[in-house]
Amino acid sequence: MTKRVPEVPNLAIPDDERLVTRAEVLSEFRTSTSTLYGMMAAGKFPRPVTFGGCVRWVRKDLNAYKAQLIAARDNAPVQKGA
Repeated sequence: MTKRVPEVPNLAIPDDERLVTRAEVLSEFRTSTSTLYGMMAAGKFPRPVTFGGCVRWVRKDLNAYKAQLIAARDNAPVQKGA
């Protein structure tokens, strides 16, 4: 008689709720740790969540930040010679 393995529900996390590591954030935004934390201290970058000594950013927050950057760029006046 074979043992039946109980079904496990699909617990896939939606991409916008995924937690992102500091290394992933640094790579994605092409910045250094000190610049990242300086921007957070100045209120210019999303703050991470922490648990058990781990630091993670919520993908949704990073996507919203990028959307703000793009909107600011698109609404900025064009400079001559730039």
